[in-house]
Amino acid sequence: MAIASEWKQRIVDADALDAVKVTNSERVMPPFTLPHRPGAPRCLRTPLIDQLRDYPEQVDGAELSRELVQAILDGRGHEYLPFTGQSAGLIRDIAPAAVILERLLTEADVALRTAGAARTPA
Repeated sequence: MAIASEWKQRIVDADALDAVKVTNSERVMPPFTLPHRPGAPRCLRTPLIDQLRDYPEQVDGAELSRELVQAILDGRGHEYLPFTGQSAGLIRDIAPAAVILERLLTEADVALRTAGAARTPA
C-alpha cells in the first residue's frame, strides 16, 4: 500500500515537537505497549487526536474503528492517525530508499575519512 503524499509532506514539514503522544489511543486501537510499561504511539495532530486528548468520553470506539478501518483501506488512515515519531524533525525531503542509502553511505565515507585524517600525525 502506498503512503499518501499528504502524509509524507506533513512529516517533511514537521519538527520533533509536532509528533505528539496519542493519549487514550486504546479507545480506537489495540493497546500499544512496551516491555514492562504501557506506551502511547506518536502521531501528527488531527481532530481525532485532539478529541482523544480533550474529550475521550465522546469517542465511540466501536463506531470510529469501522470508520478508521475503511479510511485505511481507502488510503486515508493518515487523516485520523498520521503515525510518525520525533525523528520527523530530521526529515528534509521525500526520496526513494536507494537515494537515502546512497546519501548515508557517502556521508559515512566522508566522516570516516575525515576522522582518519585527524588521527594521522602530520
